[in-house]
Parts: sequence; structure tokens; C-alpha cells
Amino acid sequence: MKSIKIKYIIILLIIYYSSTVRSDGLDDPLFKPLTAEYVLHSFELIALRNEYSPSRHFPLRKWNKPVRIFMDSRAGDSKIQSMLLEENIKLLSEITQLDIKTINAKKKANVFVVFELDRRMKKVVGEYVNRPEKLYSILEEGVCTAHFQVNRRSQIIRAVIFIPPDKARRFAKLPACVLEELTQILGLPNDSDEVFPSIFNDSSIDDELSTLDVVLLKILYDKRLTAGLLRDKVIPIASRIFQELKQACQKASTRQFPKKKQICYLIR
Repeated sequence: MKSIKIKYIIILLIIYYSSTVRSDGLDDPLFKPLTAEYVLHSFELIALRNEYSPSRHFPLRKWNKPVRIFMDSRAGDSKIQSMLLEENIKLLSEITQLDIKTINAKKKANVFVVFELDRRMKKVVGEYVNRPEKLYSILEEGVCTAHFQVNRRSQIIRAVIFIPPDKARRFAKLPACVLEELTQILGLPNDSDEVFPSIFNDSSIDDELSTLDVVLLKILYDKRLTAGLLRDKVIPIASRIFQELKQACQKASTRQFPKKKQICYLIR
């Protein structure tokens, strides 16, 4: 039993580092200084716009209730998939303070993470989404995708993530797919080449949350920002939140915080 566990840990580490270790020799982007102007512009692009309607501003979208995730594994190694899922759920829950957990009861879930072979994914998409045609082309062009639904108040009420493990492994993107799609269904749905470094930039070489990504999540899940707020109200509030984060970090000693666990370690 112990040897089997070690085997899975080794496999997971190989998969993880194949996609997250930087090979370009650049400095770690987690420590890149951020300006208020750049953060607010990034927040507007990623939180208030949509990949399919880039010129339109949407109301702020976010969860206001516990997130319960059901893993529907139909292909690939379910133990590795579960480990990746739990690891990233813990990370995102710490950052946002959202109540996020996996459950075994599919009927009680409001988020579904589906792992299925690339050639069979279209059929599965149709099981979870009413009008799946748009997602077909996205899956053909990309590696993985997600879809979420909101109510009339722009509160996210349901989400589905589709990951073909064979295609994701082929591009060394399995860990990145899990993290990126989980992050996007929290209310940061857009991708943009203007946001860098970030997992929301398809051209970025990074497969982990950057400092910017963490800050965007912290801003989104501040209680002063509620689902349904429009851009004119969102940006001034987001600006105050970011300034407060920076001021708090300037007063605190970075030695007081564990690395990569507290926002004060990331914001300089």
C-alpha cells in the first residue's frame, strides 16, 4: 500500500514540474511589483468582461454560497486527478475564504469537474450544458474549458469544467488546466494578452497563480464587492481594496508571514 502511494506521489510530481518549472531564465513573476493602475485595468479585463464578448462590460459575477464540487472521472488516473483537485481547492479557498469542498453526492454538487478522453468529450459536454455548440469549438482549439451560470443577481449558481486528460497530458497542461478552470469559475472568466504574468493569459508561460492573480482573487472576494455591481461602482471599490492591501503590507514585517500563504508576502 505504501509503495503504491509513493508511486502516485512521484507521478504527480513529474506531471506538476513538467508544466510549472520555468525554463526561460526569467525572474520569478510572483514577485513582480504591481501598480494600482495595472491591477485595476487587469481586474476590469478579467472580471468584468467575457471571452466571447470582449467589448461588453458585464456585472460583477461571484459565488455567495458554499461551492460543492463533484469529480466525474471517466478517463485518466482518478487518484492523480483527485490530488490535483484537492490541492488547488485548498489554495483557492485560502485566498478567497470561500467554503469550497469536494463531495461524493452528485445531486448535491453545484460544480462538476469532468475528466474524459478528447474524442468522447463532445458527448459529455452535451450531458452537462444545454447549448454546448460554443464549447465544442473551444475544446477543439484549446485544451480545457469551463462554463458557469448566474442568476438574475449575477450570483454564480452552477459551473462545469471539462478536461480531456489525454490532451492535457500531451501538452503538459493537466495541473494548469485544473487550476486555471477552477479559478475562472470563481468569477474571473476572461482571458487577455494584456494581463501578464497571469494564468488568464494564453500566451503566458506560467501555470501557477502569479502575484497578480492572487490579488485579483482577493479583490473579487472582498465583501464590499457584491455580485451584480456595474463597472462604475466596482472600480472605485476595487481601488480602495487594493490600496488597503498595500498599506497593510507596508506596515507588516514580511517575516511574520509564511511564504506563498499570505498576501502580504506577495505584495511589495
